[in-house]
Amino acid sequence: MDEMLKDLYAHQAWADAMHWHAFAKLPAALEDQSIRERLHHMLLVQRAFLAMARGEPFKHSSVEDYASLDALKQDVQRYHEEAAAFLREVTHERLGQTVVVPWFEKPPCALPVLQALYQAAMHSHYHR
Repeated sequence: MDEMLKDLYAHQAWADAMHWHAFAKLPAALEDQSIRERLHHMLLVQRAFLAMARGEPFKHSSVEDYASLDALKQDVQRYHEEAAAFLREVTHERLGQTVVVPWFEKPPCALPVLQALYQAAMHSHYHR
């Protein structure tokens, strides 16, 4: 397993937890629709790339699909548990397999699972 990838995903989990911790200190920030949408967008992309890496279908959601911000936060925590489990079990062969990113159509984007997972980690880092 790629140790740097594991480190990036451990950092992603820690950074997301710190993100939510900071918002808990300033709850008014979570009333801002753009912040709420950004938090959802980060999770949406994380879940999309994990589904792609697993070879599973992805279910799109919107921020309105969550009954509360606490529900969104709980889903973020579940995602990190699922991602950690996947990284513990994924094979080198799977990491080398090519996936096509379905939301990039023109031009199409095909890349190894390993690179796709790196992209997802960097995407979250960018938005934080």
